[in-house]
Amino acid sequence: MALKPALEIMMKLRTELNEVRAARLELQAMIRRHEVVDLRKLDELTIARAHRIRDQILTAPARHAATLAAEFEREPAELNAELTAKLRRFLQQLHSRAAKS
Repeated sequence: MALKPALEIMMKLRTELNEVRAARLELQAMIRRHEVVDLRKLDELTIARAHRIRDQILTAPARHAATLAAEFEREPAELNAELTAKLRRFLQQLHSRAAKS
């Protein structure tokens, strides 16, 4: 009699172990099919992309100030400073709104 409960417990544990193995294999297959991603890797890629976009936005005034200054008959350095200040204010407002929601 004492052997029967032990055998039942062993069989139950073996079944649970097989279920865990099957779940692990399914998860590995999902990763290979790109249905599941590593959150750390996703975070790193997202942050890197956000930094590239931020840098492109923040350097836009310097890249375009000379052309715009010639078109509007302004000093490039002065226009660059104005555009940079306005852009920074806009980005700060955007950040404040995003933080509130």
